[in-house]
Amino acid sequence: MGRGVSFAELREAPPARRKALLSRLVAAARQSPNGEVERLEAEIRDYERRYEISSERMMQELAEGKRKETAEIASWLMRLRIRERIGAASAG
Repeated sequence: MGRGVSFAELREAPPARRKALLSRLVAAARQSPNGEVERLEAEIRDYERRYEISSERMMQELAEGKRKETAEIASWLMRLRIRERIGAASAG
C-alpha cells in the first residue's frame, strides 16, 4: 500500500469505498516486512562495501577508539540497531 488513509477519508467515504479502504489497510498490516528487512540489509552491506570493513569490525574499532563516530557511522549504527531489534522481535 503506497499511502495511508485518514480518518476523515474513512468517515466521508461511501460504505463500499470505506470497506475497500479498510480491507486494503488490513492487507497491508498483514504483509511481511521482508521488503523493509531486505532494504535494511542492503543498506548495511553498502556501508560495509564503502568502508571496506564488516559491521562487527567497525563496532569493535569504535569501542577501542580506533575509529571516530561520524554522522555516516552513526547512520550505519542506527541501521544495525534496527536490524537487531527486528531480530529480537522476530524471536520473541
